[in-house]
Amino acid sequence: MRLLALLGMALFSSSSLAAVDINFHGEVVSEPCEVDINADGQDVDFGTIAIKTFYAEGRSESKPFSINLKNCDISISKTVLVSFTGTEDGEQTGYLSLQSAKVKGLAVGLESVSGDVQSPTSFIPLNNGSAKYNLNQGANSLKFSAFIKASSKSIADHSITEGDFSTTAEFHLEYP
Repeated sequence: MRLLALLGMALFSSSSLAAVDINFHGEVVSEPCEVDINADGQDVDFGTIAIKTFYAEGRSESKPFSINLKNCDISISKTVLVSFTGTEDGEQTGYLSLQSAKVKGLAVGLESVSGDVQSPTSFIPLNNGSAKYNLNQGANSLKFSAFIKASSKSIADHSITEGDFSTTAEFHLEYP
């Protein structure tokens, strides 16, 4: 009987409800430039590279590529920061890992190209760095280069392997 009374009280007791506000914030902005997806330059072909290049030089020659922007409005922003993300190599911090079951000891490095005689290129660490470019009204071509670099370990123990390779990075544009 006592159990029935307790059950009855539990069924008819009032529940306590609490209301909590959730605040949402954001900002709507207009991008100062559009990416020109029809422009060439999104594929970088390294061609054939001899393994001896890496043992002698440590890296391949740089291959140029560009990110082309159009309809830039410099009244919104006069600069852009470009960063790259992707799968980082396990041996070389800041370098893009190759997607190959055969090729070992190599990774892709990315550089901004300034055209400055004193410092024509600057390394852009993957997932952690950016390059700043000044924008012009209208069309802009942001110049970069990529290279293949051998890890110190793979050079020291002669463990670079041959084969086809590919990899993918994503670029991000930030208008400060």
